[in-house]
Amino acid sequence: MDSIDFSMVSVFLFLTEWKCSELIHRRGTVSTHRSKPHEKNLFLQSLDPEQHLQMDDVDKGHIASQNAIPDEEIVQSLESSVQIWSDFSKVHFHPQSLYELSGLWMDAQDFDNYGIGKDAFSEGSRGEEMSDRLRFFVEECDHIQGIQFVVDDAGGFSSVAADFMEYIADEYAGTPVLLYAVRGPGSFMNSRSQKRSISRSLHDAVSFSRLSSLCRLFVPVGLPSLGTSKASTYLSIDDQKSYHCSAVYAAALHSLSLPSRMQLFGPTANINFCSGGMDMNGLAQTLAGQSRQNTIAILDAAMPAPLLTGNLYEQPMLQNLQPLTPETMDEVEDTQSVEALTIHGCLGSGMQNSPAHA
Repeated sequence: MDSIDFSMVSVFLFLTEWKCSELIHRRGTVSTHRSKPHEKNLFLQSLDPEQHLQMDDVDKGHIASQNAIPDEEIVQSLESSVQIWSDFSKVHFHPQSLYELSGLWMDAQDFDNYGIGKDAFSEGSRGEEMSDRLRFFVEECDHIQGIQFVVDDAGGFSSVAADFMEYIADEYAGTPVLLYAVRGPGSFMNSRSQKRSISRSLHDAVSFSRLSSLCRLFVPVGLPSLGTSKASTYLSIDDQKSYHCSAVYAAALHSLSLPSRMQLFGPTANINFCSGGMDMNGLAQTLAGQSRQNTIAILDAAMPAPLLTGNLYEQPMLQNLQPLTPETMDEVEDTQSVEALTIHGCLGSGMQNSPAHA
């Protein structure tokens, strides 16, 4: 989550031995310039009645009818008015969940390589403050399965994440760390200068080497053009809109991590609703393989999911899977690879919801 603060107030106090009569008073008017707060789009405005209905339990139908916004207008607002990630986020974040990386005097576009963010974690009290936020949630856990990282590794946040993960490796030794390195289509633009191209290649090499050494499983996610890829055959994706791309990647990561959120059943339990629950450590060990110890995994997805009828293994499920990991070759088959398949949101026979399986 890229958040850079560009405001700072500096106050200088000069202590002198002047007498009151020697003080020079400057006369003049003081003007205050205040920018307008970022206005909520229709999507965020439509969430307010939902929040109100959750708090109050009186005359819900009347309030909902008064504040109802047509779905067509909400969709149009998302298509035309999204400027930052919070414009399309419905999640209520805990105050400890967000940390603003302040004090960096540059635009977000300039915070674009591993070296420029190398000392961002260790400067001042940033590292300690970020660690305290993580410790707050760890202490709330009865048993911690592991830690999942979603990192934009295309710029300076790659080195920030590396330093943070190094702290985790020391502080929470033995805790599995799963890393999803997610990039937007804009990070794959060709550089016009050779110097820029070499710098980008060096960044990718250093970032990949550093991050992959600090996690149990590394999953690169993000195509140069999601809208023109086979993964969007049945989807209408505009690469210029972060709302579109992030929706697809978020849905894929949600399904991938589903086994760790499923209840672990015994051999005699009823599995009509879900099966295949597995903790994060088990998932990482399964994909890594016992003999090869793979660290890198490829993420494939099929959206929307095909119908499930008859024998699962006779269905074209695997044929519909398309890679969301860049620079993968479909025609190359690894006979020693290990796969984990999560089926989520499918329709079975009679167009009924199918159980979740992993």
